[in-house]
Amino acid sequence: MRNNEVLNLSGITAYKDEVDQWYEKGEIFIFKYNRVYQLCFSPNIKGNFYLQEFEYLRKGKGELPWTKRGRFHNVGYKTANIFVGREIFTPIY
Repeated sequence: MRNNEVLNLSGITAYKDEVDQWYEKGEIFIFKYNRVYQLCFSPNIKGNFYLQEFEYLRKGKGELPWTKRGRFHNVGYKTANIFVGREIFTPIY
């Protein structure tokens, strides 16, 4: 049975079950338009999840964005390193 609790994380709307699955699979890096976020867990926050932005990876004006406007990709650390073009992300284990 699906948990109908809906989370809104920096403009990304998803069911709590989906976010739980992303976290368990290790798909914690989210590329959204011109920003990169990391999905973090905290038992003290309602919904238990929040996004932390990597401000130094934000794309500036005139640069091609990571995704189209309104879309996002949640990926693991290996794919995130490929997106960025260098080895900066490490596994959480």
